[in-house]
Amino acid sequence: LDLVATVYDTAFNYQTNRTFFQLDTVIHLRDTANPGDTVTISRDFDQQMINLVRTNMVNLGYVSVPSGTEPDVITAISITASRNYQAYSFYPWWGYPGYGWPCCVGGPGWGWPTTVVSSYRVGTIFIDMIDVDQSKASDTIEVIWNGAINGPFEGTEVVSIERIDRTFNQAFVQSEYLRLMAATP
Repeated sequence: LDLVATVYDTAFNYQTNRTFFQLDTVIHLRDTANPGDTVTISRDFDQQMINLVRTNMVNLGYVSVPSGTEPDVITAISITASRNYQAYSFYPWWGYPGYGWPCCVGGPGWGWPTTVVSSYRVGTIFIDMIDVDQSKASDTIEVIWNGAINGPFEGTEVVSIERIDRTFNQAFVQSEYLRLMAATP
């Protein structure tokens, strides 16, 4: 199941922004504390994600500015992935009277212990909108909007392409407050 969540700074006036700069590189984050748990996400989807953010921002009324020009906001994409493990053990019930064979390996009530280990990867894509003026004034990166997307990298490449399109567009659809109103003369 895909998940799209968005959070935003409710005190920020989004109508004060008109221009944006989209970073041209997707930042692939790694778990440096547990490097063996980091899953590599293909960079084959990076340009698609960059284009989707740029297209959605323009559709909301923002103007893309080139590098070297100071924008009102910067949009950035980052991805993190880690491998998670679950393990559990249990003893089968089939040796107990009333639960199957009345006599089993090791006698009634006994069975071979079973251990199950599963591994799955969890990848989350973050789309951040950073306010340039606030960030310069406080020397910290001030994220005023964040979209978090989980799930699009599971499945085939064709499925991932479709899921990325759908989830990225959904992040902006559910963030209608980002839409710029027409400037009044």
